[in-house]
Amino acid sequence: MTKSVEGEFGDELLSEEEVDRLNEPAEGLATEPRGERFDELRLIWELTDAPEGHDDWWRLQARIRAEERARSDASPRRWRRLAPLATAAAVAGLIAGSFLESTSGIWPSARLPEVVVTVPSGDQATLMLAPGIEVHLNSATTLTYVPVGKKLLDLALDGEAYFAVGPEAERSLQVRTAAGVIRDIGTKFNVFAREGRVSVVVEEGAVELEAGERTVLVEAGEEAMAESGGVPTRPQPTDLAAQLAWRQGVISAFAQPLGEVAREIERRYAVSIEVAEELAGKSVTLVLRSPTAAAAMAAVCAAVEEAICVRGEGYWQVRSRP
Repeated sequence: MTKSVEGEFGDELLSEEEVDRLNEPAEGLATEPRGERFDELRLIWELTDAPEGHDDWWRLQARIRAEERARSDASPRRWRRLAPLATAAAVAGLIAGSFLESTSGIWPSARLPEVVVTVPSGDQATLMLAPGIEVHLNSATTLTYVPVGKKLLDLALDGEAYFAVGPEAERSLQVRTAAGVIRDIGTKFNVFAREGRVSVVVEEGAVELEAGERTVLVEAGEEAMAESGGVPTRPQPTDLAAQLAWRQGVISAFAQPLGEVAREIERRYAVSIEVAEELAGKSVTLVLRSPTAAAAMAAVCAAVEEAICVRGEGYWQVRSRP
């Protein structure tokens, strides 16, 4: 007698005895030797900090054991269809455990996967990294973290992100950039980290910015900056509305070089812009709420009297007026 088992990997006809094996309890598996791959799966599961008494780990072990038996009895063709179940169960278990986190502790012997979140130009994204820790990622941004513990969420950032850490958060937060390290002290803050520079703006609470063996405390309403290999600047009051305007899709520039403004427009609208060398350092002050790249470029050239904007096939040019 056979039963049909249906799932995302297709239908597989199994005998009634084989179906019963898949549902067998998992007693004794905790001490049964499973090999290096099994140990790595268990380590990853434990690092996800699943709640006490959670039985998904035992179900995962039972499924792996049942599949291994099926593999030993099955033809190579059939095992190729069953094998993805173990991997899928492991991935589902990681998701159920909620978050992969990191700590300043010793790196485990097993090789653990990096979690990499990339937001392309023209897009933004919001993620819940852990209970009480939310991040809003700007365009052309990459966020990376590795699971090596439970108490510290240690991130690497290339791009721009706004972090909100609520009082209910049970993990501390650390953000690494090419120019410095930011440590949260219960707060809401923005990090801009591109091309070897970092800028930290705090909306609520406070953070520490460490660079070049110096640490400064940045409090609400302040901004501090650092360049790769240098030390942080002294925190200064800043315009929070302008600094955080990107979260509403707005580009705000105050006395910024035209070349930098062009790079931000590229990321925001996913376009390519060439700026004439003699104009790249020109100071620009503007606020762009434009729905399209064409409208944004028209506003830029209206703000810079010496410039004209020329649209090519798939790109824009900012040239000096004749």
